[in-house]
Amino acid sequence: MKRILTLLLACLLMTATSTNVVAQDDTDDDGDGFTENEGDCDDLDPNIYPDAPESDWDGVDSNCDTFDGQSCNEMCVLATFRMYSGAG
Repeated sequence: MKRILTLLLACLLMTATSTNVVAQDDTDDDGDGFTENEGDCDDLDPNIYPDAPESDWDGVDSNCDTFDGQSCNEMCVLATFRMYSGAG
């Protein structure tokens, strides 16, 4: 009987512990108010998060929209292609 109670207690403790586990991407590692699951593309830098102020062409995508600077329209894409392809 003592062994059954010990096993039951161990199972209860394991269940209680496992329900309190937070998914890795649900933790705001840099304190900017966004987690990776909420779109933070660099959760180690508090200056990078969705809708963050963006500095144009500084080499950093601060607002997690996949562009460095303002959103790239058709002319921007064409100019970038020309610049890197040597066609321009």
